[in-house]
Amino acid sequence: MRILNLAGKDLLQITRDWKSALFLVVMPILFTLFFGFVFAPEQDGDDPRLPVGLLNQDPAGSLAAGLNDLLTASDVVRPVTLDETGKDQRDK
Repeated sequence: MRILNLAGKDLLQITRDWKSALFLVVMPILFTLFFGFVFAPEQDGDDPRLPVGLLNQDPAGSLAAGLNDLLTASDVVRPVTLDETGKDQRDK
């Protein structure tokens, strides 16, 4: 019974004092929105899929071409073709 009395007293105090409601309701919502905007991924036309490096050391082989086609069609990963040194070929 003492727990209910304490909970009732706390709820009554929150409803009487607007500053308590501000810090318990409004501030968490504002912090959530603020950090959502700060840490949101940029959506300026970039491909949202996870980039995966692809180094094809057998350009004549059909298995590597099939893997490249499979990764290109994927909704999760995006193949990034690398050269022999491991650098992205788009940077050239």
